Amino acid sequence: MLTGTWGDVSASAVVPSPQPSHDAWGDPTLYYYAGTGRKDTPFKARVFVSTGWNSYSKLIAADNHAGRKADLWAVTPDGVLYVHPGKGGGRFGTPLRFGGPTSVTPPWTDSDLFVNSGVTPVYGKHGIVAVEASGTVREYTNLTNGHFAATRRTLDAKVQAGQRLISAAALTDDNRAEHYTWNGSALTHLTTGKTVKGSFSGTDLVLGPGDLNGDGKGDLLSRDAHGTLWLRGGTGSTTTFDGPVEVSAGWGAYQQILGAGDISGDGRADVVATGADGRLYIFRGTGRADAPFAPRELIGGGWNAYDTLAAPGDLNGDGRADLVARDAGGTLWFYRASGYDTTRTLDARTVLGKGWGAFKQLS
Repeated sequence: MLTGTWGDVSASAVVPSPQPSHDAWGDPTLYYYAGTGRKDTPFKARVFVSTGWNSYSKLIAADNHAGRKADLWAVTPDGVLYVHPGKGGGRFGTPLRFGGPTSVTPPWTDSDLFVNSGVTPVYGKHGIVAVEASGTVREYTNLTNGHFAATRRTLDAKVQAGQRLISAAALTDDNRAEHYTWNGSALTHLTTGKTVKGSFSGTDLVLGPGDLNGDGKGDLLSRDAHGTLWLRGGTGSTTTFDGPVEVSAGWGAYQQILGAGDISGDGRADVVATGADGRLYIFRGTGRADAPFAPRELIGGGWNAYDTLAAPGDLNGDGRADLVARDAGGTLWFYRASGYDTTRTLDARTVLGKGWGAFKQLS
């Protein structure tokens, strides 16, 4: 995370330590980089501010008192907002609680976007959708603190028998997921009822992990019966995509392929895939239409203990897309993307909740 006032190149910034960590919210050390006003070397050498900043999930720089010294606004994982008054030179006063959560003030984790924060934790997908046995679709929204909102939303349309629910990230400018039903030959938008243009004949899997070709629009992936994976470039529409371009063969070896945004933290959308032996692999995005994925990397084994995986986007607000997995007993587990690679790509699992076995599909 990097935050500052970016009106000109003389602006300064405060930055948490760049090394990833396996604690709850990253390295606790904060540094101050003073601006120089020069394009070639825009910042001076970093200055130590203090430690303990991993108690916050968001930091926002803004001047609240017209004192020409930026304050730091900080949000805790449970939604409490604090302001650290700026003293200049990377020094801050005693933090003051600003609000939430109480019976009067709501938690600030419900906010998707903070002005001047530089990022929005939606990242193309903002939760998961779950299908009941009746076909009713429930939407669970990320709070960006490692949990879903307590209140779920019921979507207007239902998933009929024989249909599969498909989610696609960031197809349009609103940067949220679109949901479709898939009957084996046609892809239909869940709420509008409009059918996606183009042939999906012989396709056995469809997913929308985000922007794979680097043009800023979410794309679709489809796999045919021979195991070949195809990229269908997004156009900014929910029903119109570019013609399929072959990615590579051999994808029939995977039981599940999914993704919703950037898992690795390099700014490109990734996908993960499970093999029949329970091994989970990550395919890092390259941003290239001709070769959208780097060679696979093994994350770990034992994933055949889960009957369903789903990609909620960024569930804890750290800027990386996470995973959830449901076991045979109906417990839903949260796997936080760590920022490391290979077998440390995901942190140790934590329980999100029980009773998820009531749903026949998660997406």
